[in-house]
Amino acid sequence: MSAAAAIAAEGLKKHYACRRGLRRNAGTVKALDGVGFEVGEKMTLGIVGESGCGKSTLARQLVGLERPTSGRVMIGGEDLADLPRSRLRSKIQLIFQDPHSSLNPRKKAWQLIAEPLAINTDLSTKERFFRAVRLMEKVGLRHELTHRYPHMFSGGQRQRIGIARALALRPKVLVCDEPVSALDVSIQAQVLNLFLDLQGQLDLTYLFISHDLHVVRHVSDLVMVMYLGKVVEHGTRDRIFSRPLHPYTKALMASSPDVHATRKDRPPTIQGELPSPLDPPSGCAFHKRCPIATERCSREAPSLRSVQGRDVACFEV
Repeated sequence: MSAAAAIAAEGLKKHYACRRGLRRNAGTVKALDGVGFEVGEKMTLGIVGESGCGKSTLARQLVGLERPTSGRVMIGGEDLADLPRSRLRSKIQLIFQDPHSSLNPRKKAWQLIAEPLAINTDLSTKERFFRAVRLMEKVGLRHELTHRYPHMFSGGQRQRIGIARALALRPKVLVCDEPVSALDVSIQAQVLNLFLDLQGQLDLTYLFISHDLHVVRHVSDLVMVMYLGKVVEHGTRDRIFSRPLHPYTKALMASSPDVHATRKDRPPTIQGELPSPLDPPSGCAFHKRCPIATERCSREAPSLRSVQGRDVACFEV
């Protein structure tokens, strides 16, 4: 791992033992199975993949909500497992998908934003209030709104409250788990531009999880494509979007709406369902849905290798 990376993961695995009826162990779900990456300061890594590929599990490992089965996460050169919780919270924060369910309906806007300060600092109530007001102004909310409750805000405004709360302890890394998917399209653009503005002002590093490829293309410097707990392609945004190499990446992009593309331009979309993580296919996890799979793909699992300036896990590229 590079010492200059704002955040990095190495061999990250998260396995869950499952029960079925009276059976104590009905199998193991490998939600993450050897994920690794590095993100430099002031950069954005976009993480994409179908529902169930491990994106949200990865987010929970990165912010310390769960401990990985194996592997490690480094934040600013320090091992996440060695950091006391108060210090960890001042280094990395999570922004949730649904701004409505992630806010306590009984608390006012300023109290929601100041809550991390009440838990992790010795600031007085007055100091926390004024810090919250400044944060509200930074995310585009007028100070007159400080005493309103969450139900009195629009979805976009609630997400701005969530962003302000995440910034309260001045972290340098934000993990954004589908932060605009619950918003109207017109509001999505405003919130995405806010993310970009804050990154420039505060030198933030983002890990931006999304199923929307247009959003990822707009905000990301690097892109990591996941499938069934593994990374299948990882490289710069421009390389991956201009010429995807892995069949799964190609199929994902073919599934994304494009008003300019004709039918002839589009590669075939993904066929079949995502396999059960309790019973994944042998060899390459994607081979049963892959249009270029060979017999080797059903027997061996490909490792990431460098191809045309990015990492790809495929024998056929």
